[in-house]
Amino acid sequence: MYQTRKCPTMHTEATSQTKVERRVLLAEDNKDWQKTIAGILKDVGATLVLTVETLEEALAATVLMKKLQIDLVILGGNLGEYKDENSDSAAILAALAAQESSVKTIGLSADKTPGVDRDVQKWRANTLLESTIIELLSDSKES
Repeated sequence: MYQTRKCPTMHTEATSQTKVERRVLLAEDNKDWQKTIAGILKDVGATLVLTVETLEEALAATVLMKKLQIDLVILGGNLGEYKDENSDSAAILAALAAQESSVKTIGLSADKTPGVDRDVQKWRANTLLESTIIELLSDSKES
């Protein structure tokens, strides 16, 4: 699991006076991973706006992307029972596309997650997740 360490906080500013807030939605059913990701987000200065644990909750959340001003969605593969090929993530990505959402996405699973902006397999999350979050959140405010 991820070990907390000192890391640089993102400091992208809209103006010299106003800090840009980064907002994240997490689709993950495992409580340990929820805590881990919440810790990483706190370390990098991002706000975890919403955590969903079921496919139904995730699909309902996709219609709220603009209202919640979500910059990044982290997809934990399948929500609930294991299914082949991360089908829950695929359904969430399809729902985001239907909403014409340009939100950045990270697939975080034991398997690859087709269609995401960046894929971080859980066995590599300890070394890659934090830098991937920083990269995509920095990109989301520049575009």
